[in-house]
Order: sequence, then C-alpha cells, then structure tokens
Amino acid sequence: MFGMAIKASTKIQEEAKNFTPLKIIGNFEKERQKFIDELESEKRTKMEDSSQLCLLLDNLEAKRHIISISSDTKNFTEDLPISSDIGIEIEEIKTNAKEFFKLDPRLEDVRFELVPKRITEAKFWQNYAYKLSLVKKVLGDKPPVVEPKTALNTQEEAKTSAIDGKEQVKESTTNLEQEEDDSLEKDLFEDF
Repeated sequence: MFGMAIKASTKIQEEAKNFTPLKIIGNFEKERQKFIDELESEKRTKMEDSSQLCLLLDNLEAKRHIISISSDTKNFTEDLPISSDIGIEIEEIKTNAKEFFKLDPRLEDVRFELVPKRITEAKFWQNYAYKLSLVKKVLGDKPPVVEPKTALNTQEEAKTSAIDGKEQVKESTTNLEQEEDDSLEKDLFEDF
C-alpha cells in the first residue's frame, strides 16, 4: 500500500511539472482568438445584410415599391404565410428604421396608428421585413434603375417644347411616371 502511495505521489508530481501556467494561458489565448473570429464573422454577415438593404435603398425601383408598402395598412396587420422566409433580420430593419422613415414619411404615421392599438411593435416590423423581402425577391439581381432618358421621351419633350408647352411637358412626364408607378406595383404584387 505504501508502494502505491509512492507511485501515485510521483505520478502527481510529474503531472504537476507538465501542468504549467503557460498551457492555461495558451488555451485561454486559443479560446479568445476563436471568440474574436466568431464575432468578426457575425459582424461581416451583418454588414453584408445591411449592405443588401443599402443597395435596396439605392435602387429607384425598390424605393417606389418600399414607399407603396405603407399605402395600405393591411400590409402590416395581416398574418404572414406559414412558410414565409423573411431573409432579412428584423433587428437589422429596426436599426435602419430611420432610413426607412426618411424614405417614406407615411411609414412613421402608419406605425403610430397601428402600434400598439392593433398590432405589436414586433409584428409591425416582422410584416415590414416580410414585405421588404418580397421587394428584394421581385427585384432579384436587377441593376439599379437610374431614370434613363429614352428616345421616345426625348422626342416627346422636343415636340412639346417646340409648341411652347412647359405644362404639356410636365403633364407628359407625370403621365409617364404614373404609368411606370402603376406597372411597378403590378409587377411587385403579381408574383404573390
């Protein structure tokens, strides 16, 4: 029995020699670096998602669709489809809410009207995120629309300016914009 105690004692002494604070510090550094890498990865993912939202806000066609969301309160009060995949983080939308309020002043009014009287804050942003994801899906990878001057627009403007019709030019461009807005709304909600 005494021999066993000596063996155990020597084994413990050997382990104590191998167990140095450097190993603990080394393990701590590895864990710390792993944690930092995870945080950076999450940060990159969030930045990519927010850059997608920024691209959405930079796209003229997307802006029109986003503004049309607040025109109907049903967009915020109806339940989402069961199989809905939002694809956009709700927290991210909340952090960018000021940008959306700047883009669409009616959104703030609708929010004030609905929250908390008819729906919760979370449901409001969840429904808004869902509608934004639909806009994103409809637009897909289309390049941003930059109001190009077409030959038809240029010819029409030349004719009306030759007749001295500033009001006619305004009227024709307003009609074109209205037709374009109508077609954009049809395109947006056709897929759903």
